[in-house]
Amino acid sequence: MRVLVQETIVVPSQFDQLATLHAALECFWAAVDKVVLQPPDMLWRLKFATAVAEIGTNIMQHAYGAGNVQGEIGLRLRLFSNRMEARFTDYGAAFSGVLERLPPLDTGEPFPTQIDIMSLPEHGYGLALVHGLVDDVQYRRTRDGINCWRLRKDILA
Repeated sequence: MRVLVQETIVVPSQFDQLATLHAALECFWAAVDKVVLQPPDMLWRLKFATAVAEIGTNIMQHAYGAGNVQGEIGLRLRLFSNRMEARFTDYGAAFSGVLERLPPLDTGEPFPTQIDIMSLPEHGYGLALVHGLVDDVQYRRTRDGINCWRLRKDILA
């Protein structure tokens, strides 16, 4: 399938570089708006951008040890006729978590009226959030030690 728009950037693995990733995404949106007759609406974009920011933050925090280890993060954003993709690459520590999509929240069980907020975990919702925002999340580590993340969000015509 032919790539209609592409934006590629490499940034140091430092939290202050999140703004640079967001700027690359804004350039990408501007190019998308020039090419697509009916570009995705603001909510759709917000979901995609939030997923991209979450994975970028996770790489900085976990693959590179909260910015203590120097490294780079590559991001390639691509628009196809039926989807958008964000592909991250880095040389940090391998992802060792679980990448499975969580079951739907609507289980038919009544939602508790009281939740003890202090008992909730502080971290660990990021990948669940990403799974809820995009249509596919993939991770692999190459033999050369490169972490590769792929986020796909389908465009419904």
